Amino acid sequence: MPALLAEEGNDDDSQQHQASSSSRAPPVAKMPSKLAQNLLKDFAWGGMSAQKLQEICQCSVQDLKVLRKVMADEGLPLPQKTPVEKDQEAVASIGVGGQYSNKCYSDLMKKVEGNISLPQPYRTIMKFAKLGDQVQEMLLPHEMFSAFFQYKATWKKVVVPDQSLLLKFWKAQELHPQWKGHPVESLTNAQLKMVVPISLHGDEVPVTGIGKQWSRKMVNFSWHSLISTTASVQDSQFFIWALFDKAGLNGDEETEEGYNTLWKFFEILAWSLDSLFKGTYPTHDVHGHE
Repeated sequence: MPALLAEEGNDDDSQQHQASSSSRAPPVAKMPSKLAQNLLKDFAWGGMSAQKLQEICQCSVQDLKVLRKVMADEGLPLPQKTPVEKDQEAVASIGVGGQYSNKCYSDLMKKVEGNISLPQPYRTIMKFAKLGDQVQEMLLPHEMFSAFFQYKATWKKVVVPDQSLLLKFWKAQELHPQWKGHPVESLTNAQLKMVVPISLHGDEVPVTGIGKQWSRKMVNFSWHSLISTTASVQDSQFFIWALFDKAGLNGDEETEEGYNTLWKFFEILAWSLDSLFKGTYPTHDVHGHE
């Protein structure tokens, strides 16, 4: 499996392999493909389709083959395939080498999903106008928070870059009018050093027909660590869920017995945030079921 798409091997095994090699390869020969890494990042952010990613890598693979042929024609020794070549070939192979564009996405996900460390989205059924019951997926704060904590480098980058910032933050809030009577007020300094302040953000933005009278908006909900001072907004603002305007029920529909789609989401979100505040991972879902 290409180095970019597989877990790193054991360091001891790697060292033994190098020691037994007649000629040690320079470190650059073990580096993954920067091109493939950047293309995958663009794909993950929605900036590039799997089909375009495959096309670019296929062109690069063809260029590398030409380079090898030139070296062979010049009588130069050909090195073994590097992780750079293997990474690009792996991506270029999706969709049977681009022959079946409709297969590119699923093939790519099969190659990279083993390295995805985020939890599976929380799934629930919600009611919508005209659409009825629909399965919805949410990246709930307590699940994401727990996942980040398992990976210390990520935790330090996007949640708590410096443990000492926690107490400083809470001490700075003591003169705030809302501090009085707040549950955090009764915590000791030792406890405050373990409490991470987060913000919840909701923003409605046009997503279709932008600039037109018939434009449609979507409200997006996300959260952010208030002491994450080193990471970019793109890296540290975490998406939860989104809702198209007029797609949800607002409680006025007689046939749905006052069901409100947005308030149903808030019920689930409140359950997630309450779990975070208690500091315990829930054993039951929002409805009390295991």
